Amino acid sequence: AHRQRIVNWINATGGTSSAFDVTTK
Repeated sequence: AHRQRIVNWINATGGTSSAFDVTTK
């Protein structure tokens, strides 16, 4: 469920570095 949300967020923002930053935090 979390992974799906992250993937969706990445698609919405269109960036992976930002998503990684959020996941690490």
